[in-house]
Amino acid sequence: MPRWFFLLIGVSFLRSVHAEEELNNGEDFTRPLSRFDLRYRLEEKADDVDQSTFILRLDRPIPLSKEWKIATRFEQPFVLNDQSSADNPAGAMRFGTGDFLAQAALIDTATKRFAWGFGARIVFPTASEDQFGSGRYQLVPLAGLRYSLPELSRGSFFQPLARYDFDVGGGLQPQTRQSVSV
Repeated sequence: MPRWFFLLIGVSFLRSVHAEEELNNGEDFTRPLSRFDLRYRLEEKADDVDQSTFILRLDRPIPLSKEWKIATRFEQPFVLNDQSSADNPAGAMRFGTGDFLAQAALIDTATKRFAWGFGARIVFPTASEDQFGSGRYQLVPLAGLRYSLPELSRGSFFQPLARYDFDVGGGLQPQTRQSVSV
């Protein structure tokens, strides 16, 4: 079986950060960055299946006031794999779209040291083939808070974040797909 290897150079467009602002690498849920990028993920799945996923991702915070903002995220994955399915019984390499993700969170920056937020992520079953997605609508409520720890180092913080995946509405093929609950 041929092995496929990809070299991907991602470009990320980030808003410039002023020298006096805290360091922000984009991992802080309460301080979302404005960016558009292409991500790559390689997974080795069961039954000797390799899956490459290219994800177009747009993150855009919308300021409501000095303390409040709405953080949005949109992701469209493109999947390449050799998994056998009803559409692909021989397990030939196939390429198509995955499930579309949309997320919004309301965030309150209460103080410079403390911020919190809550929101929801919705995953739509838009995969072009069975093996490229879950086949179900998924709702993911999320909540988190951040406590900055500048005493440790510039940009350090402690941040618990909770999410819970579950499917809603039965999806497109409820009789052939497993339920999602993570």
